[in-house]
Order: sequence, then C-alpha cells, then structure tokens
Amino acid sequence: MVIKNISISDYSVELKKPFTYFTAKLKYLPYSLIRAESDSGLIGYGEASLAWDITGETQDGAKAMFKFAKPIIIDKEVNCTKDIAKIMSEINLHINANTGLKSGIEMALLDLLGKKTQKPLYQLFISKNCKKIIKAQKVLSFEEENREKIIREVEKAKKLGVKHIKIKVGQDIEKNIKLLDIINGRHPEIKLVLDVNQGWKNAEKAIPIIKRLEKYNIIWIEQPTNQSEIGELSKIRKKTNIKIMADESCHCLTDLKALHLKNSVDLINIKIAKTGGFFEALKMINYCELNGIKYMLGDMLCTDLGTAANLHLSVLGNFEAYDLTDPKRIKKSIFSGIKSNSYEFEVPQKSGLGIKKTT
Repeated sequence: MVIKNISISDYSVELKKPFTYFTAKLKYLPYSLIRAESDSGLIGYGEASLAWDITGETQDGAKAMFKFAKPIIIDKEVNCTKDIAKIMSEINLHINANTGLKSGIEMALLDLLGKKTQKPLYQLFISKNCKKIIKAQKVLSFEEENREKIIREVEKAKKLGVKHIKIKVGQDIEKNIKLLDIINGRHPEIKLVLDVNQGWKNAEKAIPIIKRLEKYNIIWIEQPTNQSEIGELSKIRKKTNIKIMADESCHCLTDLKALHLKNSVDLINIKIAKTGGFFEALKMINYCELNGIKYMLGDMLCTDLGTAANLHLSVLGNFEAYDLTDPKRIKKSIFSGIKSNSYEFEVPQKSGLGIKKTT
C-alpha cells in the first residue's frame, strides 16, 4: 500500500457544556483532522488533539508544521507497523515536539493499515485475545458544578460500579476539604483521585495541603506542581503518604526516565497526544512494566475518532484507570461508532479504528 495523499484541516469540536480545569476552560476543542489516502482509495483518519497549555500547539501552528511532515509521508509504502514507525521516526528527526499533530498523523496511518489488513487497530500490535469492555473512571470538572450536584454524581457513579472517581481541584483547598468531608462521611469506601493540573505550584505549598488530605480515601494525586519542576514531586513523595502521579510532567520515555531517576512518581498518565502516538506510548508502557511504575490511560477530550484510538491503546497495557470521553459530551460529531453505557466502553472490532465518518 502506498500513501498517495495526506491532508490537514481545522477540526473545532464544540462541547455540550464547558470542561474546566486549573489552567483552562474549554467550550471548543481546537483540534486538527488528518486524512490519509492510499493508492487503492482507502481513507484513514486521525484526530490531532492540540492543547496550547499541554503540548504547546494551535491549529495554525499544526497546519504550518504539517507542511514539513507531508513530503516525508507521500509515496511511502505502508504494509506493516514497522513501516509506520519508520515514517514517524523520520518525522521526529525533522520536527521537534508537536506531539498532538504527530499523534494525529500516526493515527491516520494506522487506521489505513488496519483497513488494508482488515484488522482492528489493536490487532496490528497483538494477536492474543483481550478484553472487549473498558470501564472508565468518573471525572468531575473543576468548579463546574455545585457541591450537592457533585455528590449526586459521585453516588450515581458508585452505583454503576465505577472504580475510581477523579475530581479536578484548584487552589481553594478549604472548598475542596468541605467536599471531601461530605463524600468521606457518606461513602468512606469510595476511592478518590484528585487532579490538580499544576495548581499547587511547588512542594512548599503542596506538602501541607497533602498532609491535610491523608485522612481521606485518596488513592493518588495527579500533577500537584508545575510540569517543569520534577524535583518538586520527589520532595512531595518523601514527606507525604499519598501516591503521586505525573501528567503534564511526563510526555515521553525521556521524561519518564528522568522522573524515575529522581524518584518523583508512583504513577504516570499516558496520553497519545503527549507521547506523539502509539509507538512512544508502548515504549513507556514497557518501561513502566520493567520498573514497577503504574500507569493510567489519559484523555484530552475526544470525538469518537480519538476515543477509538484510546480504546485500542487501552488493551495494549495493564492500565490502572481509564479516562475516556463519553460521546454525549460532544455537541455534534462528524464521526460515529463508539458504543458506551454507564462508563463501559466497547473496544471497536471493525477494521482500522472501527469508526465511520458520517458527514
């Protein structure tokens, strides 16, 4: 199979209601859509999740950088995953960072290869049987809902068998503690994850906060400090008893090795848009398995297209938890195919990503 054309276009996705965390409030997802075409007329699609605060990318920037990637891809033969890995390696040589864009390009090529071989994308990497249903954790937006509504959402998720409930938190620790007091008082068995999204800045500020939180059933705290300060995470781990996860601080295998060397994390959050695609994510998974580091599957908020990619990756590792976008969050999508119910998502079984373009 030869890649005859590949293109990029703006892919602005509107959410039904805003999603808020410490560094951003999103009503629209300013993404890019990648479309790859083979010599036989097959079409593959990729969702480039662009996040200015995490990957440093914008739609205009992605289009500008795509001009450098396109000549590397056109007329290349793709008959196996090694061919795609070779293409991505060459792109990485010529283009630094831009991992959201790279993940979208890689996704489109993998979608094409899956359609060509008539295999679901995950079967391009493994042939063994794997689980077909993934149970996502509940994620509550930062200061999006009033306290009683949050508690109702927690109770609803608990009844539906959700294992982990993630709450986006900020700098108003007193407000957070009032909420935790109610949840812990009513449901002390519920396992909570607090996602700080860098909101506590550094170890000096984070340590006393975390010490106050140790009485609650918090299984880990995600990215409490600024992403560049990985040494601060190490200080926190030495002086507190709640496990620490890195998200914004851990984009690639190099970041992971640095965090491990400094004893900075118990867990990491792996997101395709941060890693630049499946190949880097799989290297990170392998490193975690060899070094006893736990990891979860992250999500940038996606349409059915990006969620399908996440679901295919979900069966290629032993993830502790899964962030997956409920299709109902998206106001209108040009892709369909994800089947979900009560936080349970079916791993697509049709060829490629298993998703179809509707318009």
